[in-house]
Amino acid sequence: PDILVWRGALRTPQLEDAFNRPNWALEFLENFPLRDELSWGVRRSGGFEDGAEQLPLTQLRQICIEANLGRGGGNAVFDLSIREYTESEESLTGDLPWWNTVAGLASNGKSQLITEFTQALIRMLKSCADSGVYLCVEQISLIISKDDQSPLASLTPTLHSDEFYGPMETALVSLSEDLQGLRGTLFAPTRRMHELEQHRPIDIEKMMVLLHNDPILEAQSGDMLLYGGMKDGQGEVSTRNGTPHISCDQPGKTARLVILMKRVNSKFNQAKLSRDEVH
Repeated sequence: PDILVWRGALRTPQLEDAFNRPNWALEFLENFPLRDELSWGVRRSGGFEDGAEQLPLTQLRQICIEANLGRGGGNAVFDLSIREYTESEESLTGDLPWWNTVAGLASNGKSQLITEFTQALIRMLKSCADSGVYLCVEQISLIISKDDQSPLASLTPTLHSDEFYGPMETALVSLSEDLQGLRGTLFAPTRRMHELEQHRPIDIEKMMVLLHNDPILEAQSGDMLLYGGMKDGQGEVSTRNGTPHISCDQPGKTARLVILMKRVNSKFNQAKLSRDEVH
């Protein structure tokens, strides 16, 4: 298959309620338990210069205030880089046992949002592992683009395929605030980027015009999607491989959290999970 979809993989009533509170992004940033020298980075818009600088919590909070995020407005992208895509598959970072440790740090009761999020993520990763799909979380991004008078804040605003991933090796899931816009990543599963090279860059509006006769898959809040990148089975990169996709973010209509994951070697992780106590 070109893409597999698990509908509602990360959807719970508690998370849906939490992500419709105006200050959910600030609560998530302030309460997510950082470990192993991790820190949030910010790519700012609307008067801020673009960048991916890593910032302490005090500066993040000030940015939230300046961008009006504390009151549920503003535009910005916050990234927490957990694992590099080049990292060895034997690395423990971002895998299921790693998240069990994070859940332990989050169990202090300070944030019901963080507690429910980590528990739901662990249940999803455990279900995948039980089915032979072993996922490591590489990045968490908070995308806020609720001000239509400021530049768009987005993760990947043009249609593309993932250059550094192989067949069925990429996975993502997003949780979205219920706004009047698209809810998640858009996929063109019957197309390949080599067919569209002459039209690049392709934003959402151009995509809808170019592919108006093609099936477009919109990921809903909480859906987990597993798909391939441009590498083939031998590691060669080609635009004839991979599933084209684009972030759904629109000015004034987007507020969501995105979890980016990689499927890793099943044999190694099956042995490792059998050694670890996974709840």
